[in-house]
Parts: sequence; structure tokens; C-alpha cells
Amino acid sequence: MALTEAREDTLAAALTAADPELLTTALTEAEPNLLATALREAEVGLLGTALTRGVVQELLTIALTRASEDALATAP
Repeated sequence: MALTEAREDTLAAALTAADPELLTTALTEAEPNLLATALREAEVGLLGTALTRGVVQELLTIALTRASEDALATAP
């Protein structure tokens, strides 16, 4: 679901620039609706940072499993 709803630019950023461990975490542990929201609503630069160097793996897991869709969509 998440990959089919993703914007082309966010999906490209996630798949080409992501740290493999963080990308695996995002794809395997995220709630599908939250991952879809991130790939649909995120700013490309912020998504790239989150998946490359900006987030500790445990925090990414928490964000993609416990956040509300509204909070994730409006995160600065």
C-alpha cells in the first residue's frame, strides 16, 4: 500500500539515498498507513535526512508505528 501511494520524488529519495538498515526498518516495521503518509506527504529533503543520517533506528521505528497520520503529515 505505502509504495503504491508514494509520490515519485519521495519514493526515489527513499529507495536511492536511504541507509539500507533504516530503509529495512521503515519497510518492515512501519504501520502501512503511516509509511504511506510519510511517502505521500514528506518533504523530500527531510525524508532523505531521516533515512540516511538524521534518525536513530529506534526513533524511526517509533515514528512509523506510534505517530498519528496527522502528526506525521504535518511534521516540520
